[in-house]
Amino acid sequence: MDWRHIGELLAAARANALKTINLCVWTKPNAEMGSFYRSQHELVLVFKAGAGPYRNNVQLGRYGRNRTNVWA
Repeated sequence: MDWRHIGELLAAARANALKTINLCVWTKPNAEMGSFYRSQHELVLVFKAGAGPYRNNVQLGRYGRNRTNVWA
């Protein structure tokens, strides 16, 4: 997602009662086509629907599994 569309995405999330969980950055090995600055990343907003508890399928920290908001 291009950074210029964050406002639209957040507005859509609010309209659908989604809770914002995190903003992740996917780093890419090569820069994309562009003009002055070329993006070498994508932004990924993470949302949660509903009032239920969070589900942790990854078992963070257990068995050496760690998760960050920077994806390569």
